[in-house]
Amino acid sequence: MAWSVPKVGDMNVKESPRRASEPAILAFFLAAVLVAGCASTAPSSPERSVGPTASAAPTAAGTGTTAAPTPTASATPSVASVDPFLGQVVITVSDSLRVRSEPRVSDDSLKYEPLLPLGTELTVIGGPTSGSGYTWYEVEPVSLALRNRPGSGWVAAAAKDGEPWIALRGAPSHTPVPATPRPSPAIPQDASLDAALARCPTPDEIALVDSIVSLTFDADPTGPALVCRKADGSADLTRFQERTYQAVLSMRRIPFDAPLPWTDRLLFDWFADVVNGITIRETEGSYCCDGPGVLVISSRISVQESNLWIARDGNDHGLMVYVQLLIHEARHVEGFGHTCATEGDDKTLEEVGSWAVVYWFFTWLAEHAGSAYMTPVDGPADYYIARARYQADYTLQYRIGCAA
Repeated sequence: MAWSVPKVGDMNVKESPRRASEPAILAFFLAAVLVAGCASTAPSSPERSVGPTASAAPTAAGTGTTAAPTPTASATPSVASVDPFLGQVVITVSDSLRVRSEPRVSDDSLKYEPLLPLGTELTVIGGPTSGSGYTWYEVEPVSLALRNRPGSGWVAAAAKDGEPWIALRGAPSHTPVPATPRPSPAIPQDASLDAALARCPTPDEIALVDSIVSLTFDADPTGPALVCRKADGSADLTRFQERTYQAVLSMRRIPFDAPLPWTDRLLFDWFADVVNGITIRETEGSYCCDGPGVLVISSRISVQESNLWIARDGNDHGLMVYVQLLIHEARHVEGFGHTCATEGDDKTLEEVGSWAVVYWFFTWLAEHAGSAYMTPVDGPADYYIARARYQADYTLQYRIGCAA
């Protein structure tokens, strides 16, 4: 028996505990939990990343399916010293840990089931190795006498903020684990968001975006003309390409002074963990998803008219609405569909669905983004804050709550 590839959407590296009403699929690890003698419940983790994953992996050409690949032998350790986990029995110290076929978050790294409950014992047989901002170990379940590849997979040792997900058996849950921090390229510190949007992204900024998400432009109404050029110290980018890079970078630039309501991650890190790709396509509307974690964004959206965060056109066109669209669709990746039957809306804020995170995003722009950084280059100093508050109120009134 081995871990299986899920037939429906699920998580990248962690998931909140399942509700009691949902069917349990953890029998594979029941013996391991009993041996550990630990409860299989823990406080819910907000770090969810659900995606519509098929039961078989797509072929390289994107057509047909192939059987889930057998995990390969242990990767070469990324550190030269003897690792404290290697060859040892460890225990999960956080609930719902994801097992993957490869040590990274990517399309070719299959998500195995079941998710590991709190207290699962594992033998570390490979690693550590770095990938997607995490430190990974190859593991086998202790309770099963399987010492060949069919019973093994890769788990991340800790969250990107250092919170441990595994620890040596018998050790305190705060046992430190090797951390793999996200690269910190030299990113310019602009005086305001508009100042950042007025210039072309730097090579380091472009490399940062490319390191977390794959951008594909099947359609580009602004091409082939370039607004940024490699020869000028940026990259050769059309208007739509430049706006897309700027939208993702804006999630990193905005200095929120309080945690977001739907995640304990920074906005940029949450988006990076959830989304694998963005495809610009000639479609009537944007949607999730075209492959695991791949957003499809309509090439018809109005993002190219202005360099500003919000255009002065009376419709709030500009980069703000592009960012909220990416956030909205990213929440769909996490498995949050619309709960109103016919309107594409959400019943309540408490569901923390796709429209709820849009509401909270606008609210945080209005109340927690820092008035100096959000000051526009012209017009009233509070214009962006006021428009964000208006959009929050609009979302709450018209997108939260089902029509009678």
